[in-house]
Amino acid sequence: QKFQERALLLYKSMAKLHPDKVSALSLPPHESHRYTKAWEAITRIRKICSVGCGPGCDAAGVLALLQTIAKQGCNETKHQKKLLESVYLLDWAINEWATIVNILKDLLIPALVENIYC
Repeated sequence: QKFQERALLLYKSMAKLHPDKVSALSLPPHESHRYTKAWEAITRIRKICSVGCGPGCDAAGVLALLQTIAKQGCNETKHQKKLLESVYLLDWAINEWATIVNILKDLLIPALVENIYC
C-alpha cells in the first residue's frame, strides 16, 4: 500500500497545479501566472529520474499524471508518440526490485516510455 500511496501523492500534488484548480483559488495574477508556468513545465516533462523503483515509485506517479493530461487532450502531450523519452530508476536495492522493474518495463515501454534505465 505504501507504494501506491507514494505514486498517488506525487500525482495529486502535481495535479493541484492544473489550471482549472488554480482558477478556483482566485489568486492574484502574478501568483496565477506562476502556477500556469509550473503546469506548462509539467506537460513538457520528457525524462524522469526516480530515486526508488518500487511499483509505486515517483516515476509511476508522474507517468499517471501525464497519461491523464494526454487523455484530456493537452496540446503538449497529444501529438507525442510516447509520453516519455526515458525513465531512470535508481535504488540501492535495484537487484531486489528486478522482478517488479522488469514487469514495469514490459508494461510501460511498448505504449508510454521509449526507454527505462536502471
